[in-house]
Amino acid sequence: MQKGSFINKEYKELNLNDIKEYEVLDDISFIKAPRYLNLPVETGPLARNSINEGWIKSSTMSRIRARVFETNLIAEKVKEMLKEAVMNKNSIAKDILDGTGIGITDTIRGALYHKVEIKNKKILQYNIITPSAFNLSPTYDGIKGPLEKALIGTYIEDTSNPIEIIRTVHSFDPCVSCATHLVSKDGVLLNENHFVHR
Repeated sequence: MQKGSFINKEYKELNLNDIKEYEVLDDISFIKAPRYLNLPVETGPLARNSINEGWIKSSTMSRIRARVFETNLIAEKVKEMLKEAVMNKNSIAKDILDGTGIGITDTIRGALYHKVEIKNKKILQYNIITPSAFNLSPTYDGIKGPLEKALIGTYIEDTSNPIEIIRTVHSFDPCVSCATHLVSKDGVLLNENHFVHR
């Protein structure tokens, strides 16, 4: 597996110093706006398959297809890993040094970023950017986040039951409950639904 990113369909090596997180101060944003090279980032199965398998099309069905494809790969990999597993005691570091540590890993939902600053053997600052924060990030500096982009132009068959919106939201596998507010071009509230994502 490669570790990198596609920026405008061009592969780039990953540099953790290029990840920034911005606060969005408006009435509707509920999550910060993480950016990589000042661009929003979609993480998760579709992003990994774009890098490793060449899948580029971003759509609800592509995300679902990538998740199914990846489930089989993970099951096969787990079988291999279990054959090599050795159980032993965990080791714990006893020396705590001042400094900054950054760690990023790829989880089922997507990229998970941790940054810690330690001073005088105490945690001074700790920041986590979850896959849902990357995928659900709002518009920042005029650039829409991955979910916002995915929802634009979504055809809705029945405004009293906008299931198409929920399918798209769920294709990102968010770790949040969500509500949809369907509003006409004139600003009239057409429908409001609340869903719990498990």
